[in-house]
Amino acid sequence: EKERLKNLQKSEEQKRIINKYGEQYGKLIVKGEVCLGMTKDMCLEALGYPCKENSSVTGLGKIEVWTYDCFWFEKGLVPNLTHITFTNGKISGITKLSESI
Repeated sequence: EKERLKNLQKSEEQKRIINKYGEQYGKLIVKGEVCLGMTKDMCLEALGYPCKENSSVTGLGKIEVWTYDCFWFEKGLVPNLTHITFTNGKISGITKLSESI
């Protein structure tokens, strides 16, 4: 019974997200994925809060970079990093970095 209720809650959450953001974006969000053009709210739904945020204002408008999957070791901040760049509140770039320690 617990498993059935858990699946029902998951199904309801998927419907809520798809209804809120539309089928194209909603299906990606449910899978924990992002794409160009998504808003910051969509990114938060898909990936949660970033471990690091930077922002600046340029001639193009406000540029923000959110960093995900930060791990701290003796050497400091170490990759398996994903940088999501927002220009004026929408994803304009996705960069994935991977290095070994």
